[in-house]
Amino acid sequence: GEILASGTESLLSCPAHQSIKCKLEYELPLECRYGCHLNLSFVLKEDTAWAEKGYEIAFEQIELPVKRVREPISRGEKLVVLSSAEYFTVKGEGFRYVFNRFYGGFERMEKDGASLLKGRTKFGIWRAFGGTDGLIKGKWTMIEDSSWNKSENYDKVSTRVYSSEITENGDSIVISVKQSLCPLSKMPLIHMDVTYRIFADGTVEVPSVNRVRKDAAFLPRFEMELDGSASHLRYYGNGPDESYPDICHHVRKGLFETEIDGDYVEKAFPQEQGNHTKTEFLEIGDGQRGLLFT
Repeated sequence: GEILASGTESLLSCPAHQSIKCKLEYELPLECRYGCHLNLSFVLKEDTAWAEKGYEIAFEQIELPVKRVREPISRGEKLVVLSSAEYFTVKGEGFRYVFNRFYGGFERMEKDGASLLKGRTKFGIWRAFGGTDGLIKGKWTMIEDSSWNKSENYDKVSTRVYSSEITENGDSIVISVKQSLCPLSKMPLIHMDVTYRIFADGTVEVPSVNRVRKDAAFLPRFEMELDGSASHLRYYGNGPDESYPDICHHVRKGLFETEIDGDYVEKAFPQEQGNHTKTEFLEIGDGQRGLLFT
């Protein structure tokens, strides 16, 4: 996200189907955290009938061979654990997490006394229909030309928890949950072994092993839902516009900030939107505090 060097080169005229060489004076850093890129922007030297001087007509981004180094997780003070029939509570320096054993999600996550959630975290799969979903919609849920025995009821999925345990593992606390996602009146769709590993700095690692029922229809998506009131986004990935695997040449990788409402894209009817490919971390909150996803 930091600019290390920048400059402007006035290129000589280059005939069509030919090339010229231009030497750029810069030094590579020894290391970086998320990536180092050379951003090239080609702009008009003079006004034209169709655009003003300085208008960008092309750009290119090249990832440079700089070693990536991750920051180590802080060990900090020892964590405090409280257990009851319904909740696991983990306290650390400046934070308090309350996990509901019956529903398999965090009921509260507090940092410096402020709540980061306005509801329980949970896994889900549902999304609005898109223009390319076609005949699969009748398998996902009940629509006009489908029947109850051919539809999976993906829009009516609940979480079923079979067991939840908490253990101490060296420098962390581990909550292990066996659960499934079950559509209404159907066999379980996904059996999940989810592990929440909580470190002393508040970091939570969430590895998950998921086994999807073999005869299940293609899943709309797999998500972890946060029922919160976040308004601010900060992310390192492709932006600032939305992008997808098949439409991403108009964006470049960088550090971007926006309000959630500002990331909304008006479309004629529900489609995938607001996606940012190649995202490596996301901060979501109120601009002062929130949750960091890596």
